[in-house]
Amino acid sequence: MAAPTTTLVASPNVQNVLDDMRVFVQSILGTGVPCIKGIVNRVPAPIPQGGFVVLTPIYQERLEFNTDTFSTAETPWPANQYVQLSMRIDVQCDVYGSAGWAGTWAAMIVALWRDEFACNLMVNSQPLYADEARMIPLLDSEQQYEERWAITLTAQFNPVIQPPLYFAQTTDFDMVDVENL
Repeated sequence: MAAPTTTLVASPNVQNVLDDMRVFVQSILGTGVPCIKGIVNRVPAPIPQGGFVVLTPIYQERLEFNTDTFSTAETPWPANQYVQLSMRIDVQCDVYGSAGWAGTWAAMIVALWRDEFACNLMVNSQPLYADEARMIPLLDSEQQYEERWAITLTAQFNPVIQPPLYFAQTTDFDMVDVENL
């Protein structure tokens, strides 16, 4: 049997979770405070008035075994298979700001992540917990310290994968008398 030529996708995926988190952060700090995905090569940090937030996925863990479901069509065999995973994801949220704003923003993010407010905003995931904000100063290229507060936001998302199903329309077989083997 030939290997499938299509690429399987999981939905929702990590990018969808980061989109949820960006909406959450910007609902607190406003859209004037940039919220970007971390670990992007050769891209300078934004230079906004005040500060910015960087979201970097740092860890994923399965929470339970797969859940398989099948749908049927007009045929006696399953038409589609759906494999659902239950995943925990940790995202480091780095909050940069001047004049003490980063620490205040970080405290607001932690407080509201632990509240129903975050649950109501999330579409592709749900918040589980957040650790306490910690100050991790950053030494920039001008040898100046920048204020950075780091938080780990933890969420759960349940991606679904639809793998292909293969069925035989016809079979060829030969009868073998097992007593004469």
